[in-house]
Parts: sequence; C-alpha cells; structure tokens
Amino acid sequence: MVKPAGIEWDDHYTATASHVVDRALVSTDVFWNLLGDVRGKSALDLGCGQGDLAVLLARAGARVTAVDRSAGAIDAARRQAAFNGVPGVRFVRADACALGALGRFDLVTGRYILHHIEPFGDFVSLLRRALTPGGRAVFIENSARNPLLMLARRSLVGRFGLPRRSDGTERPLGEDKIALLRREFKRVEVVVPELVLFRLVARYFFPRNIYWAGLFNRLDRMCWRHFPAIHKYGYLQALALFT
Repeated sequence: MVKPAGIEWDDHYTATASHVVDRALVSTDVFWNLLGDVRGKSALDLGCGQGDLAVLLARAGARVTAVDRSAGAIDAARRQAAFNGVPGVRFVRADACALGALGRFDLVTGRYILHHIEPFGDFVSLLRRALTPGGRAVFIENSARNPLLMLARRSLVGRFGLPRRSDGTERPLGEDKIALLRREFKRVEVVVPELVLFRLVARYFFPRNIYWAGLFNRLDRMCWRHFPAIHKYGYLQALALFT
C-alpha cells in the first residue's frame, strides 16, 4: 500500500492552496492530447492535490472523481472546485491502492503520483481493472532514465544546503515500472513533452535567481530543438496506457 500521508502534506496543501486554477501545473498540451475528448466520460483524478486537474477535467465536460490520501488536499480541492463554480466533482480521501472500491472509469489521470505508489505491481493490476473496455490512463511523471540526475538525487539533494523536494518515499519512474505497465496494458505510449534538465540546476542551486532560471530554461529549449537524442534524459515524461 501507499504509505499514509505525513502531516507535512496536510500542512503543504493548507499553506499553498489557491483558488487560481493553474493549467501549467498540469503540464503541457501533450498531456491533454493524450487524454483526448473527455466530454461525457467518467474520469478519476488520482492524487488530486489541490484540485487543479479535477477542475479542468470537469470544465471540459468529464464526470470527475478526485482522490487523494491527504485530508488537507481534499479540503483544498473542494474549496477550489466551489470557488471556480464546478459542481458535481466527487471528492474521496483514499489511498491509491483502494481505487478498486471506487468503481470503473473511462479515464484515469494523475500528475506526479505513480512514483509514490508501492507495491507498484499490485497497483498496476488494480488500475487496469478500474478502466472500462477501451478506456485509457494518462499520467505526467518524473523519469529515472538519466543516471546523472539519479546520482544527484541520491547524493546531493537534502545535503550541502540543497532542498529536498520530496517526502522521502518516492522513486522516479524507471524502465522497471514501465515494463510492469506494458505487461498489463495492450498499449503503452511514453512521450517526452519537453526537456526538463538543465533548469533543475537553477531550481536547486539558484532557487531565487531569475537570471540563472532564465538562462537554464533557454538552454533546455535550445537542446530540445537541436539535440533530440537527449530528450529521453530529461526529468519529465507523459504516459498513456490503453486497455
């Protein structure tokens, strides 16, 4: 099972909750293209956080169930939906591995949730069974493909004054977990929507410096255009799973 929510997640959502729906938090247009037309479809937003994705899905015409293990997240998501005039979203506080009790859905979505889930193999089977025939699941996730990033994550983050931006239980999504997805689903698409690589240097080493942030963002965009071979080594990936 996913480990219970630590109090830090409740505090995080209480402190950061906003009524402004941020589409950028949900990531790029690649994510929405993989989802397709959601009008009239039942959708499960897994690990809904403060509810940005749930609100956007409901606005697009989906019938949304939003789930998170954190009580603070569910409270923030309810307020987000109410403020933005989105009725009818069903909010449930639950562990991701309890999705078998929530019914079946045409779509299951989530952002930065899969790498928190263990045992992952058990979850993958539950996820497939939670989808209707012809359904799909679409996630935006981090990636474990870059060995240098993984080394920095193990050896630098949380030390030498560098912030740790995780709860200590997560593990970036690597080929081992993608292989488990491929065994359960008829088709799995893995897409790199943009290069998130050099900007991580600015995020961790120069977190309040606009100059360095802009410089490394431009470097990522330049490498995206001119060096497609390194796309797969970025820290961002989108996954579409088809039943």
